[in-house]
Amino acid sequence: MDVFSQQPQGGLEIQADSAYDSAHEYLLQPDENVNPVVIDCDIMSYSVQRSGPSVLKRLVTMCGCGNEDLSRNMDEILRDIKSTFNPGEFVCLMGPSGAGKTTLLNTLAARAGGFLIGSVRLNDRALEQKDMRMVMKYIPQDDTLFSALTPRETLTYTAKLRIPNQSNDERDELVNSLMKRLGITRCADVIVGNELIKGISGGQKKRTSVAMELVTDPSILFVDEATSGLDSQTAEDVVRILKEISRAGRTVICTIHQPSFDIFKMFDTLLLLQNGQVVYNGSVADSPAYFADQGYPCSEWMNPADHFMKALGETPKGFEAENWTPRHQDTMMVGNRVIHRRQQGAWAAAWQEHLVASNAIDHSAKQKRRGSLTKHGLPNFPKKFDDDRFDDLTYPTSFWEQFMVLLERTLWMTFKDRQQFRSRLILCTCVSIFTGLTYFQMAKTQNTIQNRQSIVFSSILFNGMNMLTNTVILFPMERAVITREFQNGTYRMIAYYLSRIITSVTFLFAYVFFYVTILYFLAALFGAAKQYLIYLSAVFMVGLIAVTLGLIIGALVPSVNLGPSLVTPVLMPLIVFSGFLISRNEIAYPFFLIYYISFFQYAFNIL
Repeated sequence: MDVFSQQPQGGLEIQADSAYDSAHEYLLQPDENVNPVVIDCDIMSYSVQRSGPSVLKRLVTMCGCGNEDLSRNMDEILRDIKSTFNPGEFVCLMGPSGAGKTTLLNTLAARAGGFLIGSVRLNDRALEQKDMRMVMKYIPQDDTLFSALTPRETLTYTAKLRIPNQSNDERDELVNSLMKRLGITRCADVIVGNELIKGISGGQKKRTSVAMELVTDPSILFVDEATSGLDSQTAEDVVRILKEISRAGRTVICTIHQPSFDIFKMFDTLLLLQNGQVVYNGSVADSPAYFADQGYPCSEWMNPADHFMKALGETPKGFEAENWTPRHQDTMMVGNRVIHRRQQGAWAAAWQEHLVASNAIDHSAKQKRRGSLTKHGLPNFPKKFDDDRFDDLTYPTSFWEQFMVLLERTLWMTFKDRQQFRSRLILCTCVSIFTGLTYFQMAKTQNTIQNRQSIVFSSILFNGMNMLTNTVILFPMERAVITREFQNGTYRMIAYYLSRIITSVTFLFAYVFFYVTILYFLAALFGAAKQYLIYLSAVFMVGLIAVTLGLIIGALVPSVNLGPSLVTPVLMPLIVFSGFLISRNEIAYPFFLIYYISFFQYAFNIL
């Protein structure tokens, strides 16, 4: 068990023995399926765009009528971060809110969209962003899972997408092994659920998220806020699982906000940030001694993680206002960018001074950190790494395999949502019956031409609006899951879009068939079977265009709520200038183009 003792400086010393490792000895051996990867991080500056000149000012300047500086102003988020993360190392990335924890994690995972001066290298090799996705896996703070699927189904589809040429028995064995390892066997066949539908617990969702990324035995695992929203016991269980994962030879880096002591002592390395700068980077066991040297000893009854957070609000010893003057915020010009750098904080300066005093700055961080692996009781991993895996990084499965699996998954999720399927089918049936009874068995005379045109136009309009309204929310609802899977290199985005379109079209045909068939025979619209097929095809094509338009709008809007609000502004001009409400000859010239754009008028003219 962990024991506490007072250091001569009055600080707390964390002494971890091998109780945990002895109980999990089988997990401390390197997994032969895992290629160990060393991450070398050397970030001089990472910045994001602050603001820029308006479009009008840019045009004026380009025309030579102004002297507006076209350079982009950048605000620095991360500054002077150098570190090395080793195989088998369990890293805690900690700091106050706004310290840059998630930004650093995203930068390491090649997900940050800002401007980076520096490098992130894997086994001394620089990889492109698309290649980085194939080597490392990222678990976001929110457990982004499909609510209609169960953990077993989630892992099965993930295995199908990421592991080619695997038999069903092999896949089932892998899924069962992962579920047993992460303790989700009892909830394997319970749907994930969401805010409206009861499903598995938050801890079980987190474990399922971790299991998804372990399907392919990744070398690197990034976890953002691993314990967010979990109770203390569940949080401890999740962190323990992550520790076990690292012991198989993976590099596991977690951002964490306020860990308990039991959680904090599980980590091997602490990288502490403040204002985007490193204020401590070393062993968890040595961290209390460092803060004691800075004048902030941790008592034996105090959680070191909480103590460090409080200490960062104070000033380290020797860096009081009368003894130390911070450097003024400077700027750096890189190309056409002006980077406004962060002012170096007292704790960051204290850490730099500590490195100089310990002669660490003259030695590469890589050698120092690699040498510390054995010191802290971590398993020895080979010094030579298999870099051949970096030579041909691509998607694990072909486009056709991805498309077929995604199509199967999307069809299954849509079918499982029986409440929505039934409600939409009932809606189409009721509207068609009501309209058919209103115009029941119309006579085929000159006086009923206007009524027939009204039926045709209303059927086109109803199906177009119905399909667009229901489709526009599909992608925003799935965006988080799709983004996670795409960024983790699971499949091509075009494969997802095609599977989603075909699924929507499949159910669209069912809705249109019920609607058109009931209305056609109740209202006695036409007589011949050929005319029925033309009517069915025209309404179906309107629905198909509406589905495609809905997916496009859904992909462009940032939230679920914004999509439906755009349906009316998009459809109204197409409806008004479709040739039914206003005849073609009476449409004003500026709006005549809308007539030819409107897909309603093409279907209306066909019928």
